[in-house]
Amino acid sequence: MKHFILGTAGHVDHGKTALVRALTGVDTDTLPEEKRRGLTIENGFAPLPLADDLTVSMVDVPGHEALIGHMLAGASGMDGVLFVIAADEGVMPQTREHLDILTLLGITRGVVALTKIDRVSRETLAQRQETVCRFLKGAGLEQAPLCPVSAVTGEGLDALRTALLELVGSSSARRDDLPFRLAVDRVFSVDGQGTVVTGTVAQGSTTAGETLWLYPREQPVRVRGLEHHGLPQQRLWAGMRGGVNLSGVEKKEIKRGDTLAAPHALTVTEEVEVQLTLLPHAPYPVRHNSRLHFHSGAGKQVCQVLLPGRKHLEPGETGFARLRFAQPAALAAGDRFVVRFFSPVVTMGGGTVLTLQPPSGHKMTPDHLRTLEVLARGSEEARVLAALEQGKTRLLKADQLAREAGLTTERCTAVLEMLSRRGQTVQLAGRWLSAGQYQMLWQRTKEILSDYHRREPLWPGMDRQTLRAQVLSHGSGRIWSALLTLFAREYGLSLSGEWVALPGFTVTWTPEYDALRRLLRERYDRAGLTPPDQDEVLDAFGRQREKAARVFRRMALDGELVSIAPGLWVRPHCLARGARLLKGRFARQTVCTLGELRDALGLSRRETLVLLEYWDRIGLTRRVGEGRMLSD
Repeated sequence: MKHFILGTAGHVDHGKTALVRALTGVDTDTLPEEKRRGLTIENGFAPLPLADDLTVSMVDVPGHEALIGHMLAGASGMDGVLFVIAADEGVMPQTREHLDILTLLGITRGVVALTKIDRVSRETLAQRQETVCRFLKGAGLEQAPLCPVSAVTGEGLDALRTALLELVGSSSARRDDLPFRLAVDRVFSVDGQGTVVTGTVAQGSTTAGETLWLYPREQPVRVRGLEHHGLPQQRLWAGMRGGVNLSGVEKKEIKRGDTLAAPHALTVTEEVEVQLTLLPHAPYPVRHNSRLHFHSGAGKQVCQVLLPGRKHLEPGETGFARLRFAQPAALAAGDRFVVRFFSPVVTMGGGTVLTLQPPSGHKMTPDHLRTLEVLARGSEEARVLAALEQGKTRLLKADQLAREAGLTTERCTAVLEMLSRRGQTVQLAGRWLSAGQYQMLWQRTKEILSDYHRREPLWPGMDRQTLRAQVLSHGSGRIWSALLTLFAREYGLSLSGEWVALPGFTVTWTPEYDALRRLLRERYDRAGLTPPDQDEVLDAFGRQREKAARVFRRMALDGELVSIAPGLWVRPHCLARGARLLKGRFARQTVCTLGELRDALGLSRRETLVLLEYWDRIGLTRRVGEGRMLSD
């Protein structure tokens, strides 16, 4: 069954609520204040049966200038509009503003109702029809049918119903295979049931028992029950007005403008990049660093507008901008919004959210501007790339990208694979990154290794895990291994055990380094089994200490020096000689004391103990009471 949200729009007192009542039999003005003043204050809701299997959900929005915020909340969920203009007054200020808002939100399908025809003559009605057609020319509703109607006499109601039925029949159903999303426009408590929120399901579906999140707090809540036009439901899906009974949250914790959505379906952010269009007849330009009122979904707040590279945006112009919010906002790429001037509060323009986590800094590079231009076209490929490139090195699974790009996992996977064939995405161990991010990681790897080779020319390469901490600290070991393997295949990166080196890098022993190695060999050959402290040896090289330290580390790596204790190093052939003396002493008796072994080695008690503890560690000897014996 198709579900369709039909909203009203138009100037105050042009008969929107009366027309809804005539069509549905429901008075959507339910507040005492509304009845006393004869004025719609809150959005009202009513079911409109158009066929046996088709019931439209009507949203009656306020028309008063002071209540434009409520109108915006109602308009954000519309599939089509019943645009109301009174025949006795014609086009008025909020008629124009409501049409502007509908256009900015992309609502271009609807029916125009010319109401109160019982109050005017046939001649006046004909003139008014011509005026309305001229007013709509060039607007989104230019092709909408125009239906003269009277809610008092009923004249024209049948023709209006027919036009509405054709409107709904020719409209595409909303996507219900996307993550669930509902903008909260009312919240209240019901005795015995608890907290209830209402709104229009923009996409996806939900069922009782499911866990959703309340944004922007990302608070988990459980769905206790669902209703649609007062009737219990097992499921709510895209295009339905509904109420959701929630557990795990109090009424006071929710406000109009919050969003109920699937976990991870939205991004909570304090700054976004947008394509912003000002209305041609906007009364003021928008200046860099100025404040605006931002409306998206049922929410509204104040934002600061930044115009990188320009001082202002003039009426009728379109440009890229950054919006910095006073409070965190929960949004998705592709969301439409409307902005109003800070003071006086008038509708200025609107646009589309392009990125949710802009790069730092206020300048927009030519490359970034080209990216925004692609995003502004709104293709599936652009949205997927935008989701990938919100951070410098985001490594996301296809299902995570699908939520952020507003696609199904299957469709997102297909787009990723297509982009991969074009060389625009790279897959690493089940996760994805853009080609630009991949190149950035390679450049970063080259820079780090180049600097490392300069500082350590005698070392075979950088330790894999040390390099990982500087290039991809947030990625798993599996992803890091996959990245290095890809670098090795595509760029010739050298991988040898734990060492990573740039293509073509080799250790070269210069005459200077060879001379230092000879001096170190001689120094430790003379020391034998009584080595000096490492710092003492290196300090003796004076200005060449740093280079001597490099040689020392390489000799240790190659096994030319062996550590027997912290800071104490011995040449392998010296250790071998000591081991022969040790074994010779044990040939005479199985267990030897420390003193007996000291005499055999010709060392001091402390020097002997250091060596014995080393030999214990490597398994040559083991302690037996107060003495030692050879290990089996």
